[in-house]
Amino acid sequence: MTIRKTLSRAIIGATLIAAGFAPSSANASVSASGTTNMNVTVPEYIVLRYYSNINLAFTASSSSSASGDKAFEATWSGSDGVAFNAEIAAPEAISPATRKVTLSNVWSVAGLSPSGTASVAIEGSNLTQGSGEALSTIGVKDWKVSTSTVSAASSITTTLRGISGGATTGNVSMTLDFSETTRSGAHTGTFTITAETI
Repeated sequence: MTIRKTLSRAIIGATLIAAGFAPSSANASVSASGTTNMNVTVPEYIVLRYYSNINLAFTASSSSSASGDKAFEATWSGSDGVAFNAEIAAPEAISPATRKVTLSNVWSVAGLSPSGTASVAIEGSNLTQGSGEALSTIGVKDWKVSTSTVSAASSITTTLRGISGGATTGNVSMTLDFSETTRSGAHTGTFTITAETI
């Protein structure tokens, strides 16, 4: 055997021993890691649900009552006939002219805002029928909104429950004044609810 072949076999054998029998700790692992800042931005939004029409009907019953005896004096009024000088008493007050009314669960809000809250405000008009001398009016004042946890006011701050938290439901209250109501039938007007994120 030549020296060259002997050296080749020795090198191959040493290589096999190094590859197959070297301890595992001889191969050091290599790794790298990094941290990434991640931002998820959700939109600011608000959803207001309300009724476009509300019909509020009051009921009443008719009655009559006697006010005692009254003698009327009839006097001549020239050739035009008889003029009666009758004393007409002021009608009795059947009930107070004003009434407080609350409409329950007539609006709701949901959404997301920087503070997690929203303002809800209301304004409205009188209710009317006819025009000119035939105008009949139901005056409306003290427009207010409220929720089960927030007292009634013309403007309130309420919680927005987030995407999966459901909606906040609210009420509308007002005072109706019938002192200038001269006709029966429907009297119409409007109120506007405004919801705004905070």
